[in-house]
Amino acid sequence: MGLGLYLSGEVTPDPVAAANSPEAPLFSKESVHAWTSVVETSGTATADEIAAAAGVSLAQFALDVGT
Repeated sequence: MGLGLYLSGEVTPDPVAAANSPEAPLFSKESVHAWTSVVETSGTATADEIAAAAGVSLAQFALDVGT
């Protein structure tokens, strides 16, 4: 899913269907948690900033799958 497929030259024939697939919110949830970990390690944001950004991102992109 995502960047890996694009970089390998694979493009979904129906991006709307892909965005609305059951896998999309799970992919988004895992992406948010992966980026949260990277930002925590980098020290470029406070814990409160990271929590707020993760909450907003999860609410927008992974609402149906929880935190």
